Amino acid sequence: MKAAELAALLARDAEGIARMLLPNGKREGAEWRAGSVDGDAGKSLGVHLTGQKAGVFCDFATGEGGDLLDLWAAVRGVGIGDACAQAREYLGVREARVDNPKPSYSKPKREGITGLNPAHLEWLTVERCLPDASIRAYRVASRGDMVVFPSLVDGELVAAKYRKGAAKEFRVDANCEPVLFGWQAIPATARSVVIVEGELDAIAMHAMGQPALSVPFGGGTGDKQAKWIASEFDRLATFDRIYLALDSDGPGQEATAEIAKRLGRERCYVVKLPRKDANACLKEGVTVAQMAGHLQAAKTMDPESLRQASEFGEDLVAAFADKPGHEMGIRLPWEKCGNEVILRPGEVSLWLGVNGHGKSQGMGQVTLGALSHEFKACVASMEFKPVNWLKRMVRQATATEQPAPGYIRHVADWWDRVVCEGNAVVELAPGIRD
Repeated sequence: MKAAELAALLARDAEGIARMLLPNGKREGAEWRAGSVDGDAGKSLGVHLTGQKAGVFCDFATGEGGDLLDLWAAVRGVGIGDACAQAREYLGVREARVDNPKPSYSKPKREGITGLNPAHLEWLTVERCLPDASIRAYRVASRGDMVVFPSLVDGELVAAKYRKGAAKEFRVDANCEPVLFGWQAIPATARSVVIVEGELDAIAMHAMGQPALSVPFGGGTGDKQAKWIASEFDRLATFDRIYLALDSDGPGQEATAEIAKRLGRERCYVVKLPRKDANACLKEGVTVAQMAGHLQAAKTMDPESLRQASEFGEDLVAAFADKPGHEMGIRLPWEKCGNEVILRPGEVSLWLGVNGHGKSQGMGQVTLGALSHEFKACVASMEFKPVNWLKRMVRQATATEQPAPGYIRHVADWWDRVVCEGNAVVELAPGIRD
């Protein structure tokens, strides 16, 4: 379960959770009041207990706030991952699933790894404009003439990438777990995270106020993304928002779409960077406030056809203006039906029946009626060849079993354009005007 889902379950019993976490507090109206997350008595911390804001807390003395999962982490002094595990146990939530056997991975070799040598530090700080504090946060090191970008998970070194300074020469230790680079710089209480394409971009994002993770295999799709997502899926479940700020080139955008699809479009927000990547943004002076603005403007990868309800305002006005009997659409060709049944634009009508009930014959008559009112019609028949379908329609149009050749040609002329492909009439254009 994602962290937000667990927080919503806790909010169902907001008062019970608040009472358990802050036993020295007391209820005042619609809030549980306490002195601080340390459990002191007082009123500076409030937990909302009812309505849509149930579970939302704020410590007005420190500015700290969030939902009940954040409160749980703050009170217990644990990260969000541990808070999720404890909340699941408290709620009795068991995740019934069968995991595939995990592969056996090797650990990187530590021999020869030292602190950053002066040449590497100069390259990172001068050429790449990365501040020393951010470089230290990611524990960047040296091994001979290679810069080491270590991937630490829960403090354990599980993978590393090596780069030969300014040269784009990379190597990795064999058979290490495919994980994101940068977990060592992500706060344990974080509920959102930025994913970028390169290690230098992750460090640059940190310098612009957004601790970030980097994909291990660059842009593109397929196994390059699937492998690390399989390893990281559970760890990423604690984040309500995942900001994707990969490179703006083709492989970067392909990776963005792939990651959003696999991690969930509803929580993946695509960031439009003003430059090709995060390191380029830092080098050209993008500030902490400006980068925060770019994240705030990020959007999910919604389908192009998805629209806001407000966009239908004028259509709604027109719909309410329609009067009975004046709706647009195809009237059935039988007089006794009148306006009781109308095949309206944007709606689907299903004509059902067993074999021999006359569905095809009836639909042929409806098609003729539609054409007579200059509606376009498309017929896809899995039973009739085009000539046989049109033969039936000619009989229906003429009400004659065996019309004369001239009469047949006259009916055929009604159809200005008839395109036949294979065994289907794919378009019957309007043409019946007499």
